[in-house]
Amino acid sequence: MMTIFPNQKKAGKDILEAFDRKPYVLFSAQMQSGKTGTFIYVAKKMLKTKVKHVVIFSGNRETLLKQQTIDRVGHIDNVHVVWGAQLSKFVPFKETTLYIWDESHYGQQYGQQVDLFLQKCGLNPKGGSQSNHFVLSVSATPFTEIFHIIHNDADKELVFMDNDDKYWSCQNMIDKGNIITYKDPFEKLTYVLDHFHKGYALIRGTDRIKGNSSFKNVQLLAKMKNIKFISLDMNNSFDLDDILSKPTSIPVIIFLRGTYLMGKSILHKQYVSFCFETSKYKKTDSLLQSFIGRFSGFNFNSNIIIYISSLFFKQLFIFNIMFLHHSISPTKSTLFSRNIPSSLSIFS
Repeated sequence: MMTIFPNQKKAGKDILEAFDRKPYVLFSAQMQSGKTGTFIYVAKKMLKTKVKHVVIFSGNRETLLKQQTIDRVGHIDNVHVVWGAQLSKFVPFKETTLYIWDESHYGQQYGQQVDLFLQKCGLNPKGGSQSNHFVLSVSATPFTEIFHIIHNDADKELVFMDNDDKYWSCQNMIDKGNIITYKDPFEKLTYVLDHFHKGYALIRGTDRIKGNSSFKNVQLLAKMKNIKFISLDMNNSFDLDDILSKPTSIPVIIFLRGTYLMGKSILHKQYVSFCFETSKYKKTDSLLQSFIGRFSGFNFNSNIIIYISSLFFKQLFIFNIMFLHHSISPTKSTLFSRNIPSSLSIFS
């Protein structure tokens, strides 16, 4: 059973009060700050008072995140987890249901799986009437959705969760100098690996660096510098935490492709030296949900360095200000969301 902390309980109560006013609520809390525990608290309360079922769903297809969610809510009666490809097979309940859309920044385009799922269930992502149901969308990076709420283009409530001083945030990383930028990823990575002698380095792959596969570039660098190289993607059977839990006296590169992108917790961080984003073209939600998000939270190693493109750095300040003032959103949601253009978003 998950422990509910005071700030989670307060956010949960704020969400429940918001449901007294409107059937659609957006809940936004920073990465690894306790969103799941909060919406489980809300789910239990709603099952006692307003709904017969709770459906937790996501357009994300990452099996690790799905299993993490099932492990956390599987003991609760009438709570159902519907993930990725399962959305098309789901048969909606006739009774009043609370739909919890986890990682709602993901898969929000018109005509895609989540859109078709919402239509099938009689739900409106813009707010307003929800066919006698309730919707709670949950995200640390809801830039497109919050853009339309603050600009009065959506009929829904907005709830933020505050964190105490024990939470290690994106702002803490910036203040301590743990986020370092580069102009050329391959040049920077070559320099960093020259000074990498012990521990684990997590490197996020992209399709191309200087016209070549980043996987091949990093693999070649590892071979040249005699660094152990491990590749991890959604098809690998081993668990990243199993590797990270063991100390290493040699440098080890773990190359990530298509996994640990959002939501999934990394438990063992004590032996990680640095993380490196090879992409120069990520949107802000993808960037924040990746290494910055996976290494935020209450179980943290404040010495981990995260390397990102210099093109991203200004965008991080918008995110931090949003959670400081609870009323700030980007002037153009397309700059911050995976969806291009924003007119394709079902929140528009």
